[in-house]
Amino acid sequence: MVHRQTAVCPIYLEFATMIEEIERVVVTRVGQAKSEGRTRRIVSLVVLPDGRRGQ
Repeated sequence: MVHRQTAVCPIYLEFATMIEEIERVVVTRVGQAKSEGRTRRIVSLVVLPDGRRGQ
């Protein structure tokens, strides 16, 4: 299992662009067929506001 977490402070437009970029990267790999050497993995994106606006 891989777990990566960091904090970012984007304005709304930057945040929307970042989410689109992440989605694009993941979607390009969704259609890969099962074959020897490939392991199915579940990729999830969870975004949590930390409540510290403007800090």
